Formats: sequence, C-alpha cells, structure tokens
Amino acid sequence: MDPLLLASWATIIGIPWRGNAVSPLTLAEVTALPAVIPLLTAARALGLSRNTAYRLVNRGEFPCRVIKTGDTYRVPTLELLVLLGTDRATLDTLLGMSTNR
Repeated sequence: MDPLLLASWATIIGIPWRGNAVSPLTLAEVTALPAVIPLLTAARALGLSRNTAYRLVNRGEFPCRVIKTGDTYRVPTLELLVLLGTDRATLDTLLGMSTNR
C-alpha cells in the first residue's frame, strides 16, 4: 500500500504515524478503549506488528484471549489491561467498582 495513503489514513483516524509503523498505545489510551477491541488495536498496545499478531493468533499463542467473530478477531480490553499490569485500583475504577470492600 502507498505510504502516503497510509499516513493520510492514520492522520484521519488519529493514530500517530512514524514511517511504516504506528506508535504503540499508551496505558491511558488503552483504558479509554471500548470493552472489546480489534486484534490489531490490541497488537498495537503490545507493540506487535500485524504479521506477528496474526501469527500468534494462528498458533494459539496470542498473550490474551482472542474472540473470533466471523472472519474478524477481537480482544477483551480488560484482559489486555491485566496483561499490561494495570493496578487493581485502576481496574476497579474502570469497572465502576468501589475499591473499599
């Protein structure tokens, strides 16, 4: 695909563009994601390339649960946050739960 077209597309949807790669997501960006995200968004949060993400899924080795829906793959954001080492208080806040039990 044309690099200029990719850069334009990345700019339109708000993804910082660096040459042939998009920058990894920050923890703040991951916590703002919906409950279930596309595989490539999860891969971006983990700093994985598209090819590596699909290779890991096909081997059953992606580091968190992957849900196949038709011909697309989705990843639960909560599991991604746990994998990234998000602290319990932040997870409770995201889930709307009180940390005082």
